[in-house]
Amino acid sequence: MRRLHFYAALCAILLAAAALRGQRLGEPSYWLDEFFSLQASNGLANGAWRSGARQLHEPPPRFTQLDAARPWSAIGPALRTDNHPPLYFALLRLWRIVLGDGEAATRSLSCLASLAALWLLAEGVRLRHGGAAGLLGALLMAVSPVQVEYAREARGYALATAFVVGAAVALARLQRHGPHRRRSVALGLAALGALATHYYAAGPLLGLGVYALVALRGAPRRAAVAGLLLALALFVAAWGPVLLAQRGHVYANNSWVFEPSAGHVALTLSRLFSLPASLLAPSVSPRLAPTAAALLWLTMCVAAWRRPGARLWLAWWLGGVLFVTAVDLTTDSGQLNVLRYTFFVAPALLAMLAALAEPAAQSARRWNPAGAGLALAVAVSGLGQLPGVHASNHTPWREFARLLDRAAHAGEPIVVANDAWLAGREAYRALLHYAWAPRRAFVLTTGPPSASVLEELRRRAALWLVVPFPLAVAPSELFPSARVEERIEWPDVAMLYRLSLRAK
Repeated sequence: MRRLHFYAALCAILLAAAALRGQRLGEPSYWLDEFFSLQASNGLANGAWRSGARQLHEPPPRFTQLDAARPWSAIGPALRTDNHPPLYFALLRLWRIVLGDGEAATRSLSCLASLAALWLLAEGVRLRHGGAAGLLGALLMAVSPVQVEYAREARGYALATAFVVGAAVALARLQRHGPHRRRSVALGLAALGALATHYYAAGPLLGLGVYALVALRGAPRRAAVAGLLLALALFVAAWGPVLLAQRGHVYANNSWVFEPSAGHVALTLSRLFSLPASLLAPSVSPRLAPTAAALLWLTMCVAAWRRPGARLWLAWWLGGVLFVTAVDLTTDSGQLNVLRYTFFVAPALLAMLAALAEPAAQSARRWNPAGAGLALAVAVSGLGQLPGVHASNHTPWREFARLLDRAAHAGEPIVVANDAWLAGREAYRALLHYAWAPRRAFVLTTGPPSASVLEELRRRAALWLVVPFPLAVAPSELFPSARVEERIEWPDVAMLYRLSLRAK
């Protein structure tokens, strides 16, 4: 295939991918993790919300609004209580300053990163398997429901994936064309960017490093290993102290992924073998028999190993998957069951699919029927699942905040019921972000307010109690003597009560 034809077709695929990722991008409200991204890009620590617990704030601190941002230098120290590196949050801060603070603007950073990853994957597959296979890989990535979903979130997964794909392509170029300073620098910068965006990019990079040691020889191997080691050294030197500080917060921030030890090994292996089906067709994979899922896993690995050009993608895939598997087995956690932790290996899976569809022999002109049929089935399945991706299930916090603004009179404070998990904190951040009346007083509480706060609330004509789903807190549990004057239910979002604390 001529290069002109390849790039013309690739541009058409990119336009289609951009349309799929950009459709109704700004309609869904932010959800909890996106609020975390906004807060971190403002240089505010993960636990900043605690400063408002059981206190009356008028006006309250608006953690997620750009006008509340601290100096740029605060982003790194603020992440000491988090479990993420800083690059995405720093870029998001710049992105918000340039494009604005709306949902579509902030999420467009992930969209752009996803399109960059698509372009790079097409280049890498073309380099190793030809232009037709490169376009097939791009098409599969364009319609992948997992790729579209994470390209529509204000989170760093798409950006980290773009860096990982860039590292794989740089390694492929280095193997194909030999060592050169520009290729070594590209490999090192891509690896550094991946590590500085998400820690779990280390798994795919480890796989690429093993591939460089085993498959390359002489100067190309030395150049590849030097680029990867230099990236690791720079990352540790620049971020190592904060990384060590974050270790003490891993369990508290991720307690929801830890599981009982009984039966955990068998459960982890089951998730491991079902992973390709989950990444290719997340809404179909639960209905796939475990034996069929395991057979798909092993068949793809064996077929990729038998094609020397596809071994790079196989090393990338195995490095990322086995990294998360090892973490799950050693910590009794279930991260294999959460696609965001294995998202960085999904392009390697698509590259293997494209490689398996190419002719089995260089002299053959037709596609490999089995590989092409599987790729076509994956593409059709992906297209069929995209309506579900676009129909976001995010909690409609924007609309709920507007309802509250219309219902509450001036001077009536908002009390948000909190819990030991996340529901109250998400509601608190959402109402502070979306409320039209930002100077309204807010209280976040896990139990009856303190005496001083209660005394201040009694001076108001009324207050509004927000009980977010799935909490089941009665107003009398927080305000035993309160009188319920109005009750509004928004299913699967929150219960809203207007309370009077004045004596009857």
